[in-house]
Amino acid sequence: MVNGYKKTEIGAVPSEWDVLPFEEIFRTLSNNTLPRDQLNYDSGSIKDIHYGDILILFPEVLDCSRDDIPYVNNDASISGKPLRDGDIIISDTAEDETVGKAVEVSNQANTNIVAGLHTIPCRVKYGKFASGWLGYFINSHYYHDQLIPYIHGTKVSSITRESLADTYIVVPPYEEQEKIVAALADISRLISESEKLIAKYQSIKQSCLQHMFPRKGQTEPDMRLPGFTGAWEQRKLGDVCKQLTRTIDPQTRPNDIFAEYSMPAYDSGMKPSIVYGLTMNSTRKIIDKSCLLINKQHFTTFTLPRKLTKL
Repeated sequence: MVNGYKKTEIGAVPSEWDVLPFEEIFRTLSNNTLPRDQLNYDSGSIKDIHYGDILILFPEVLDCSRDDIPYVNNDASISGKPLRDGDIIISDTAEDETVGKAVEVSNQANTNIVAGLHTIPCRVKYGKFASGWLGYFINSHYYHDQLIPYIHGTKVSSITRESLADTYIVVPPYEEQEKIVAALADISRLISESEKLIAKYQSIKQSCLQHMFPRKGQTEPDMRLPGFTGAWEQRKLGDVCKQLTRTIDPQTRPNDIFAEYSMPAYDSGMKPSIVYGLTMNSTRKIIDKSCLLINKQHFTTFTLPRKLTKL
């Protein structure tokens, strides 16, 4: 073992760090089970942390005073236990191995908040943790890799409250936790600022697209690049494209790693998920050449500029 490190249940860690069982640190709380159609962003007395927002929208540390958390409709029944700062909310369902993504509640103040559908809310019962440490650690691969053997399901991937008991939490000295969180928070702020700049450029791009493509019923765009004139030719998609037909059953290659485009990736503009074959429970189409992907539900498209894999 490298000097200054020790061997633990999840690998080598600094000698001064503790590694404790999840069930020794946390107790689980009751969660709400309301679907999305019983939530709103306008008004209400109680807010609800939905698993879909954890998977796609929320950061590792959820600032309840700033982040946009939906309200529970006034006529809906509430069953979840109110949350407080330091609570961890884990998504127990997803379409892929992103199941287990979590948020740590912060700046809850006087806001009434409950954990929503397909979540496992957890509260610290033992140990001292710097604000943000658990949120960052539970979303790290050091923790998430522990969940992979417990992921199950056919059409969706799930984990259970019982499976969390078999995982471990790394606990550095409190002062070191604070310094690590501060460094990661600085990076998160830089990412947030970059995302705002990207959103601005995306808005500019969208405006250009509206003028650089012909409007409905027209054959020429309103805006042209220098040197180009004349009408655009229109063709049916089926005349210029054909559907990919090669398929693979990932379950036959459980230990192989795949790059998968799924609906969360479509909806949020993410890169493809990097997943093990054992986490995908149905046949997949093989992308072995540049192609156009179309989301059948939301009609969002992605162009793949290069070959991703060869099977």
